[in-house]
Amino acid sequence: MLCIAFIPFPTAVLAEYMKDPDQRLPATLAFGGTWTVSAIFYNALWFYAARERRLLYPWVTDRRIRERSRRYLGGPIMYGATIPLAFISPWISIAIFAGLALLYLLPQAE
Repeated sequence: MLCIAFIPFPTAVLAEYMKDPDQRLPATLAFGGTWTVSAIFYNALWFYAARERRLLYPWVTDRRIRERSRRYLGGPIMYGATIPLAFISPWISIAIFAGLALLYLLPQAE
């Protein structure tokens, strides 16, 4: 919950400073770091719940657990990739953030 509660702060910082070329990089790094840590904690929570099916409904299939696990692993990797890419161009990282947001809006195959 702490990560989720913190997300508005780096979002506001990025929105404020992305117009300033001198502050764009640190703002992008803060935003990317926050989302990377959030994705890591989300994965930790998911894998704890899915391990030995300890916190999942009994009717959830093994196939669905594997698919979700595979899909969730991409989050920390992609968010983590935005950090070094920001040193090349903060705009590349910002584009990846936007792409990830759109990706998570797509319906999932059940």
